[in-house]
Amino acid sequence: MADNITPMQFLDETVKYYKTHKRGIKIDPSMSVSGPVCTYFYRNKVCAVGRCLINPKRFKSNQGDVYDLFSTYPKEHILKPEYVHLSTGVLEIIQDLHDRNIFWIPTKRGNKLSELGVIHYETLKKTFESYEA
Repeated sequence: MADNITPMQFLDETVKYYKTHKRGIKIDPSMSVSGPVCTYFYRNKVCAVGRCLINPKRFKSNQGDVYDLFSTYPKEHILKPEYVHLSTGVLEIIQDLHDRNIFWIPTKRGNKLSELGVIHYETLKKTFESYEA
């Protein structure tokens, strides 16, 4: 059985993952003001929470926030064991980092954090350090 992942580890692995993978978003022209739409699974790409799902393909048509997802499906039924214990709030915070274009700069292989993304990442690290203390 996998060890429980901490919020800090989830943050770090998410940033590391998207350095070599495209984000799980699709561009919806009708949403030009709000930007891309996050999907749990889209064209073999996954979002931050999608990476934690046992079967992300099952949620390929799902769009919506993490609170909606877990109000419909119990976490212990859809998340990999190492993520089940994370609060919905922590999952939503990391998902928000994934979702916002302003935090990322696309690269050939994936993405890197933008200047604002680095600031946000450092802020989240401080929050999670105090959360885990």
